[in-house]
Amino acid sequence: MLNIPYPDGARRRQRLPSLTCGALLLAALSPALILGGNRFGLIVPSGLLALVVLIVQAPYLHHPKFASWLFLAVIGWGAVQISLSLTPDRGEAARILSRYLLYAAVYLGAVSLSLRDRQAWVMVRAVSLWIAAISAYGLVAWATGHNPLLAELEAYPDALEATFINRNAFALYAVFGLLASLGAWARGQGGARGVVEGGWIWLSAATICCVALILTGSRAGTGAGVVGLIILSGLLARGYWVAGVSAAALIGSFLLSVGFLRQTSDFDDVRFTVHRTVLARVQDAPFLGHGLGSFQDSFRATPGAGWRWGDWDHAHQQYLETAYELGWPAAVALFAAILLAAPKPVRGQPLT
Repeated sequence: MLNIPYPDGARRRQRLPSLTCGALLLAALSPALILGGNRFGLIVPSGLLALVVLIVQAPYLHHPKFASWLFLAVIGWGAVQISLSLTPDRGEAARILSRYLLYAAVYLGAVSLSLRDRQAWVMVRAVSLWIAAISAYGLVAWATGHNPLLAELEAYPDALEATFINRNAFALYAVFGLLASLGAWARGQGGARGVVEGGWIWLSAATICCVALILTGSRAGTGAGVVGLIILSGLLARGYWVAGVSAAALIGSFLLSVGFLRQTSDFDDVRFTVHRTVLARVQDAPFLGHGLGSFQDSFRATPGAGWRWGDWDHAHQQYLETAYELGWPAAVALFAAILLAAPKPVRGQPLT
């Protein structure tokens, strides 16, 4: 039982999971995470466990309470689409719902582990080291030209993808690692003494994540990194120059390296044309949507006779694709739930 302060100063006893319960929850969900979101036999049991956790926890969470109910409403609408056959691919819809639940349960487990400052910093450091390890693997795979974990699934052989099929998704993951590493370094002893006394670990992790991010060739990922570094600069009480210098180095290095990476210009040119088509098709079913997981089966892009890149199986714009499949009300509810679920920083510890 933990006492969580309310905005009005009152304290109410919250039934949030203890450190042990949060750790057990993450351990129970780890097989589905490690082996990938498409292992249906693993992700469905994890999704059901996550649903139980959400239903039990939602009434007792103060700040994410409204977000939890919004999220459960989206899950319910997805289940209605499946049960009433409002989607042409019920199996894919079930996988997507299970992934949503899995991610939500991981989030609740992480929050429960991070309610206290010391535990929160353990989480930040763990994120830093884990993503740095994934980034280091990606650097080795990129340098050798052999990625045994992705093998034939590589979509961009000349760009760094690490363990992700999509280089842009990994770029955002690397941004998280970069920010966590810089945050861990900034909290410790600054200056040369701090580097010698352990800060070199976090600076090394930040460097690995930054280099991996640059070699993805992802412009959106690099932009997200710059925005994150600017926000981190605003939160830092000291050492803000670290984020500023990192942002400048990130931009400069990306501009220098982007010319050496394979650029799918045809894809970039056509993508925005297809986005307009997706937006127009959303208006065909603005409230009910076309069905969760239905994009590949129901959407057919017409990029022109010169298009030879491949099938258009995703919108490459998650907001539009979610609105296309779920309809605007459920899509807006999902995005609002994600925004509202972000916990407020502990007073006096904005970096945490």
